[in-house]
Order: sequence, then structure tokens, then C-alpha cells
Amino acid sequence: MLAVLVGLAGCGSSASERAATAAPAATTTPSVPPPVADPPPAERPLTAIVWSLERPARAARRLRAHPAVSAVTPVGRGVVLLRGATLRGGRVVQRVRSGYAIPLDAVVVDPAAYAETLAEADRPPFASLKPGTAVLSRTSAGLRGLGEGGTLRLDGGRRLRVAGVVEDEVLRDAELAMASRDRRVDPLRSTVIVSLRSEVAPDELARRAERGAAARIFHGPGADGPARPLQLKARFGEPAVGLPYGSDWIRLDPSFLRRNIVTRRVPILGNVTCHRAMFGPLRAALGSLARRGLSRLVDPGDYAGCYAPRRIQARGQLSLHAWGVAIDLNAAANPFMGRSRQDRRLVKAMEKQGFTWGGDWPTRPDPMHFELRP
Repeated sequence: MLAVLVGLAGCGSSASERAATAAPAATTTPSVPPPVADPPPAERPLTAIVWSLERPARAARRLRAHPAVSAVTPVGRGVVLLRGATLRGGRVVQRVRSGYAIPLDAVVVDPAAYAETLAEADRPPFASLKPGTAVLSRTSAGLRGLGEGGTLRLDGGRRLRVAGVVEDEVLRDAELAMASRDRRVDPLRSTVIVSLRSEVAPDELARRAERGAAARIFHGPGADGPARPLQLKARFGEPAVGLPYGSDWIRLDPSFLRRNIVTRRVPILGNVTCHRAMFGPLRAALGSLARRGLSRLVDPGDYAGCYAPRRIQARGQLSLHAWGVAIDLNAAANPFMGRSRQDRRLVKAMEKQGFTWGGDWPTRPDPMHFELRP
């Protein structure tokens, strides 16, 4: 089990490092559809997320005094490593081969306090959340074919019983929720969730919470940070990783690589290795620059890669480069956390084809980085 820091992280990899990484052998059993029916949509309270906090408990106390705030609770984020899943009654619906596991993005909460930030209809599963249980998001349940009463088998032999399945947005697009006293996960805590009575500027919440904090009204992943693993898995596939799960370079399931990671030629750059879903949008974006005589906006010698099997250091989640759905352009001239020198015509060409630009991220900008949204 690995700790995760909620926040944004840079690419931090070079083309030579990528070339040095080899893929191992691994397989996973395909999952089946979830045995749960879609409920009617719930009316949910307006919610904000405030992150990059050194002292989240103190920030929660400060935010609780704001007149627009109806409830607030600190949360942690962590990774648990899945080895298999069984339905109520014991039928195996997912098995990961020996030596591999699937990283699951977990939000770690005080069940009662977290429930107060939710709509009434979304609260019941959290009444049963305690150490040894988990609440699954609907997409994660679907990937595994699980419903209430099922079991997640984790690396190290520990297990989690599924106490309920909720809509993805109830878990802030995490894959599962665990109780804060559960030692099956060891998260870092730098975030609070805020339920609001009325609209309030995110900057106002951030200033009240703590110096250096960032905030936004929560409507799912946006241009202020990378996509969550949940959306990436649903759109681009779910890779297993080799054990032990290293702190930087990792090994990926070769069946995932065979299905998804390919090397093809694109305008300006030549041959690149990415997820196969990248090539249509990437060719369209770079081709539009070439046709307009703007190839100079992308330096092929300063290309820092697309597919790179890495985890995000300190956070534990897989990098988007591990899926091959992020690309680093003009890297040396646009370092992580540095000043952007990207031409806005390049940025606009990429955004037009469905890419998000890391230079727009407010707290930890990554101007070399473009990622394909799920």
C-alpha cells in the first residue's frame, strides 16, 4: 500500500529514460458488467474542493465559519493494490496473475462527516463504511463486475467488503472510499471537501483555508489538473502493474501494451509511441500546424515523449504517460513549474483536438504537457 499526495504533478521523465524501460509479462481476467441498476439522478449540493493544504484540519475549521459553507471535512487520497475480486457468494470475477496488481485510487474519509457533504440520497452506504469495507464508485464497480457484498482482495492478503456502490461524483471521481481508521491504506492528507449553501468564489475559499491553497467548485475533472485514474481506465483501459510497485518507473501488463501502445508516424515529430487513441487527435493538431506553415512551433529535438511507464512520485497514482495519453512538447523550453514559452497557436491547435494543456494548471503548471481528455 502506498501513500498519495492530492495535488498535481509534473512529467519528470526523459526520452532516454523511457527507451531504457522494458515491459514484463502479466495478465488480468476480463471483468463483467456490474450487477447494479442505474438509479435516478440525485440532486446534489454545490461542492468545492480545496487542496495543497499543510494543515487540513485547521483549514476545515476556518472554512466552517464561512456563511456559504454548510459542511466541510478533511479527506485523504491513497492507492491500494488489487489482486482479485469476488461476488457475494464467492464467485471470482477478477483475478490478477501472480506478481502483479491493479492500483486503485482511494479517497479516505470520516464516514459520518463525509456523508454530511452529500445529498440525502447518497448517504446510506456511508453508514456501513468502517475498517475492512469500501464504497465503490459505479465505474469502478462496473470494471470489476461487483455490487454490494462483493469482496476486493488486496496485495498482502487483506480484503475489503463492498458496503455499497455510488455514482462517481459522490466519491469525487475516486475509485473507492475507505474509512479513515482503516490501516489498509496510508494516505497523505492535504484536501478538504466543502458543501456550499450558495455560490462563492473559489479564490475566496482558498484564501480563507490557508496561504498557498487552491480551490474550485467541483464539477468533475477540469482544466486545473490531470484526469483521474477512474476516467482513464474507463476510456483507455486498466493496466496491471508489476510488484513491488516502485516509486518511479514501473512495469505494466504486456497484454495492455499489446492492445493499446503502438508506434506510428505523425506530422512534424515523425515516429512516436503512444496509446492508439492518441494518433487521430495528434495527427490532426500537428497536421493543421504544418499546413499553415507553423511547423516551427514544435521542435522535434525538444520532444520528451508520450508513453512512459511511470507512477507519480509521492502520489502513487499512475502517470498519464503510463497510459500513453499525454505528450511533452518543447520540453526544455517549458519546464515543469516554469514559465511557459509555448506559442498560443500551438496550444489552440491542441485544444481544438481535445487536448488539455498543463500550462493552464493554477498551482503546479506544466507547460510542456498536453493530455488527451477521456
